[in-house]
Amino acid sequence: MPLGDISERFNPRFVSRTKSWVVLALSLVAAACGSSSGASADGSVVEDAGQSPDAEVQADARMQDPSDPVELVPAHIGGYTFGKLTTEDFTAGNSGGTWFNDNATEHRVTTTRVHYARYRDNMVLQSKTDSAILIYDQATTTVGAPVALPSDAVGRATIRGGLVYIGGLAKLYSYEIETEMWRSQDLEGAGTCHHVAAGKTRLFAVCASPTEAKVDMVFSTWANKTMSDVVPSGIVSPGRGAEASWITIAPDDDVAYFGSITPELGCVGSATLGSVDSCAFSLSENYSNTSAQVSEDGATLYVATGTSDPEDYLREVTLATKAVQAIRPVESYATCPDNSVVFQDGTISQRRAGGVTTDVRLGFGGGPDIGCPLKPL
Repeated sequence: MPLGDISERFNPRFVSRTKSWVVLALSLVAAACGSSSGASADGSVVEDAGQSPDAEVQADARMQDPSDPVELVPAHIGGYTFGKLTTEDFTAGNSGGTWFNDNATEHRVTTTRVHYARYRDNMVLQSKTDSAILIYDQATTTVGAPVALPSDAVGRATIRGGLVYIGGLAKLYSYEIETEMWRSQDLEGAGTCHHVAAGKTRLFAVCASPTEAKVDMVFSTWANKTMSDVVPSGIVSPGRGAEASWITIAPDDDVAYFGSITPELGCVGSATLGSVDSCAFSLSENYSNTSAQVSEDGATLYVATGTSDPEDYLREVTLATKAVQAIRPVESYATCPDNSVVFQDGTISQRRAGGVTTDVRLGFGGGPDIGCPLKPL
């Protein structure tokens, strides 16, 4: 499949891992936007509290490329029927692979064992064993043929509308589903970019520093085909690294949340266009947050916190107030397009919406991997 070239790039110059680096990044944003929207006079980063109007103003004020605009992905208008995807890693008895189940039926979608990423009603499945992705069709509960990833693609892929994104060595990749074309965008000064997340208009990437150990760098681009308008959001030191990192963002927002251990283990960081807060809030001094997913409306963050037990403990954080509700120990969980969340362990499977928890069919698999595509009516 062809790899598109991008000739015009924004090339930030990284000066140091201090506040002066953030000042430089914000000054570049000011030069492009005409103002340092959301930044203080001394260049300190802005703390965000849930969905940020300032972040939306920053993104909206920037000029998009008219030849490659960000295509908005509207929410589904109408209802859904329940359905979820689970990965069965145990291959004995020929049950391994990816399974779909609703409350009455169950069938295997593919023999490939996968990770999941969802944006509204789009879902991409990423093989655990091969360097490939599969595009999931919610209406038919089937997948297309595997799509080979670029040779240096790393970390977890994500999806937004008709585009799939994944990181690489000092670059980002996009895959246009309709044309089957891969494109790349260099990130000057970055190391390996291992986690990506797409929001309303922006794509965020967490990358390793190419020169310093345990330092994470956060970048933002337009969520378009060419991933244009590269902006350094900031750095986190010490960072969590490729294996332990995560980043999540709501489809109607341009505020990303990511895992942080700075200054304490249970921190949740936030990133906007041109700013990073390494600890927007903390859930624990003693345990780190192993993963998180933001709700469809962006109001709630579901966080799996590591404990002394084998299972993680799922917590529900109301972002506007930072109020925390403990739910239960889980092996896997996933947010759904109807603003609910599903979770399970080896014995139970449940759905939570509006503060009410109900049982749903358990089915095969789960482990750390579950997806919630639902089925649009």
